[in-house]
Amino acid sequence: MGILSAAVEANGWVLAVRGDWAATAGAWSHGGDDRVEGRFLLNGVEQFALDPDGAARVRLSVVRQGFAREGGRAVPSVGDSELLVAVKALRRPWPNQTQLDETDHGDGTRTLRLALSGRVYAGDVVTGARFAAGWKPGGGEALVGAVANGSTRALPVAISRWAQPSFALVRGTTRMDVDVIVAAHHPRHFGTSLHQALAAMKITATDGVLAKEFWFARDRVSAQHGDNLLCWGGEIDLSGLSPGPVTLHREEFPWIGASRSTGAGHSTDATDGLPTAWASPLMVCYDPDGTLYPNGHVYVDAASGSTDAAAVTVGGSLAEAKAGRRAADISTAFQALYLRNYALPERNGWAADTQRAADWTTVTLAPGVHGWGETAVTSGLACNEGRIRIEGDPSDSDPRANCIWRSGGTSPTKRAGRFWLRNLTVEAGEASLGGALWHFENVELRGKPGFEASTTPPVSASSPTGYARMSATRMRWWRYGVGPEGSSLRFLLMRNCEHSRSASAVVHISSSKCADPLFPTRDTGSAPAFATWGLSTLTNSDAMLWGCRAMDWAGRFVNVQGSRDSGAGVTGDPVNHLRFAMVNCLCERSRGVSSTRIWSMGESSPEQLQDSVIEGNTLQGNGWNGCYNGGALGAPYTDLAHIGNSLRNNLFGRHAKKGDIFNRDGSLTAEWEYLYGVGFAGNVHANSNVTESSNFQFAWFGLGAAVDTSYAGYGSNAFLRFVSDMSDRGPRAPVGPGNGDYRPDAGSPARGRGRAASTAVDIDNLPRRGIFTAGALEAVPLPPAQLLPASAALAHQGEAARLSLRVGLRPQAAAHGVSDTTAWLTARGAGWPLPAGRMLRVDGEGRTARIVRD
Repeated sequence: MGILSAAVEANGWVLAVRGDWAATAGAWSHGGDDRVEGRFLLNGVEQFALDPDGAARVRLSVVRQGFAREGGRAVPSVGDSELLVAVKALRRPWPNQTQLDETDHGDGTRTLRLALSGRVYAGDVVTGARFAAGWKPGGGEALVGAVANGSTRALPVAISRWAQPSFALVRGTTRMDVDVIVAAHHPRHFGTSLHQALAAMKITATDGVLAKEFWFARDRVSAQHGDNLLCWGGEIDLSGLSPGPVTLHREEFPWIGASRSTGAGHSTDATDGLPTAWASPLMVCYDPDGTLYPNGHVYVDAASGSTDAAAVTVGGSLAEAKAGRRAADISTAFQALYLRNYALPERNGWAADTQRAADWTTVTLAPGVHGWGETAVTSGLACNEGRIRIEGDPSDSDPRANCIWRSGGTSPTKRAGRFWLRNLTVEAGEASLGGALWHFENVELRGKPGFEASTTPPVSASSPTGYARMSATRMRWWRYGVGPEGSSLRFLLMRNCEHSRSASAVVHISSSKCADPLFPTRDTGSAPAFATWGLSTLTNSDAMLWGCRAMDWAGRFVNVQGSRDSGAGVTGDPVNHLRFAMVNCLCERSRGVSSTRIWSMGESSPEQLQDSVIEGNTLQGNGWNGCYNGGALGAPYTDLAHIGNSLRNNLFGRHAKKGDIFNRDGSLTAEWEYLYGVGFAGNVHANSNVTESSNFQFAWFGLGAAVDTSYAGYGSNAFLRFVSDMSDRGPRAPVGPGNGDYRPDAGSPARGRGRAASTAVDIDNLPRRGIFTAGALEAVPLPPAQLLPASAALAHQGEAARLSLRVGLRPQAAAHGVSDTTAWLTARGAGWPLPAGRMLRVDGEGRTARIVRD
């Protein structure tokens, strides 16, 4: 009996092995209290002891395609090798699910199919497959040197987005910072590139004639927007480019995968909107000498200002405006800017504004409450690429709290379409502030007195097809009857924001749900804490949720509509969500109806998730249902292809699965890649509310997984061992008080389980080392290890002096991590009796020790 050939199938994750063996006996069964995954048993003995997490018995050597880093730039890789392992023998679909997927060719040979731990891509070179003795019943050791790669899977690309608002002003300097968040399917996880998503990134800036390139070879901590975001990019110098609109593009080079670029051309798109497509460039308004855009300032003071716009001072500086005649209200300030009649020349392909230009003029509000006013603003105020900036007085001790724009009974006629609100409070209610392109920077939005329960959108800005109308940084939206969501409130970016209700943006970064004393039940029903709103066109992808948290929440955590790139969402034509990324997020669901889950994909509607990255999240509470197959409540089902996804380092309170067996439909096999945990690594599955091994389980939970097989339902913290679990599935279930502490404590299976990551920090910006904690939060630090000298002796061996030191090492801490009762001590430097760069591992209370690789 021997192996004749091995080949990777077209799907990229199945290894077809052909040999001249007899039919394999046994039957597939669900897991049990000793092992959660399905397996093939004969007389109670597993027939395929592949041992993927240990001495893997089937190993595939693959030469990958991608990029390396040289001299701070990306170069094509010379061929990095990666080891994939076989994790399970495949079963047949329902109703033959107890049968091994083994084909008898009628010539004395048979082919069986093995699931691999990861995907092989078209063009990868498989240099060999090694089979250890016992990989199947009677299977001997074998090496197959020529493994055919029949994969048709395209190389993956990085998932990314700009992490800052577009059309920002760069004035009085040639330098600016660029922030980009990146999630990768194959981040580097060793050496000096630990937990880095890319080999390099290139930023190109162009004015339409000249172009400058900037390379970045690692991520760094951003100084923008107050969240200390670890992201890609850095400072660039635009000197040499012409003043005016400048277009920024990015190109990303992953360690494994294909490069991807947003383009190279210069944009002259003057639409009052923010393009939502991934390939959209970042635009900046470049004015290095401070002489291109109008330096017009108007100061608004309701107590002492004038309603005579002609008499109001439009100063060349804020000091000049404050010293002169002030405006009584905002409408008078706008009319004063109109009368000032600035002109803006042609610049970088953008048409000249021969009169009434208002780009980057500033209206500053004195401390106090301000209304729009009654002054009629004359039509013709022009603002094509810049914004009219409305801000609180920067000399006030707290302008965000003390400088207030309060809405009135009618919507203002502003005569301009682009605004940048900064360092103030907006009090909404009654009439909307009207339509426009808005950015909110360090703004609080709340209901005005008496109108806190109003559901009137504070601004009304329906978006053109393919565009959003809003972005926000450091914004707090609360104490109001409607949240930042809906057709008139479409955000492209929300970064470092707080919101008490559901919030919809294509990109959420470092944002959180805040409590709302006026509306404690604001989150009832299925409302998601974070939504990536359904776009007007079906050509988008790369919606991202990064470093966000929702505590004491009753609704869903997220939907992913912003990654919808195709499909009608009906039987036979599922919605396809492409390249969604959720990284370092924390959700605590503490209450709500049992049918509402933290996440649901493909459960009751035809939708599928592809080429996405779900990484480093803690999701505790009533259920992560995904990705299900079927897409409807009852036949006919749609066979959903949840493929190409990477799930790693997550902590799931419950990660449920439904497929062909649950739905009793043998056609539902398109998502078996997800069923067999392909691309899964380092996850923790608590199986909350799963009471039997035959329900909601995976054929394989992925490499390095920890799975609770007690099937005890819920109501305990015994498996996950959080510092405090206040969720609806913790010890206070079925209704938790909320606001628990979800750092894994001593003995948690999450400790030391994390694998490669796209970012080297957790949600609180604490560092992740080579071995780290699964989930969004690093583990509670344990006390330092104690060296307890027991005896010492000095002697000589030949001419060499020897020092013997016997110590007891209490396994309480680790330089590289702690896993249960295992402590790791790093030993480096000359003179230490262990080789430099090695580690001493001590199990238990110092009972055994051995040297392991660094």
